[in-house]
Amino acid sequence: MNLNHLEYLGGFFIINKNDFELSVLETRLGTHYILEACDADSNLLNDKDYIMASLREAINQSNATLIDEISVEFTPQGITAVCLLSESHLSIHTWPEKHYAAIDIFTCGDHSEPLVACDYLIAAFKTINPKIQIIPRGY
Repeated sequence: MNLNHLEYLGGFFIINKNDFELSVLETRLGTHYILEACDADSNLLNDKDYIMASLREAINQSNATLIDEISVEFTPQGITAVCLLSESHLSIHTWPEKHYAAIDIFTCGDHSEPLVACDYLIAAFKTINPKIQIIPRGY
């Protein structure tokens, strides 16, 4: 597939459907939850300790298993954190000046509840306009 001719249209790239074959997943390996935390509390989005505690609690409430974590605080503001889970990962990238966080939860298996984590994080960051995309992953 040649992607050199992608057209950018209102936040999306448009691909000519004749360039690839659409298919339904025969084997679902996991689910990807993309949470856009829009209009969130900027002070909370710039507090690394609060963010890490919130991620840990979201993991706990969703019955996922934390293996390791790493976080970085940027100057003048913003945090990036990744939690490695036995089910896959949870990550956050914050833009406090924009009242926005991009949160990514990918899980494999059926025992964890990623939507519970999403709900918890929406409340934790006092998000006014959350958006969630759910993407099945597999082949």
